[in-house]
Amino acid sequence: MGRLKIENKQNINQLNNNITYTHMREAIEVLEKAEGVLMKRIREMRDGKPKYAASERLNELRSALKLIKTYEREAQLLEEEEDAYLIESLTINPPIAQA
Repeated sequence: MGRLKIENKQNINQLNNNITYTHMREAIEVLEKAEGVLMKRIREMRDGKPKYAASERLNELRSALKLIKTYEREAQLLEEEEDAYLIESLTINPPIAQA
């Protein structure tokens, strides 16, 4: 279980290096706008296959949005955890200045 947790942290760290915070915010904003537009369209539609297909698409958008927000939270927690670890490590074993 511990090894799985470490591997997940490494994966999150790699993803964090590839995708910047601003890109994540932009993706969230785009998905939220798409969700709002799709909800408005669905309300205006009559029952039938197109409405059901649009509802499925809305559910997919919501799942993607939830996934990205979860990733963003986990990445932020990981970064805070790494910072705390570094602070603790440097407090316990302070660097020694060399002349």
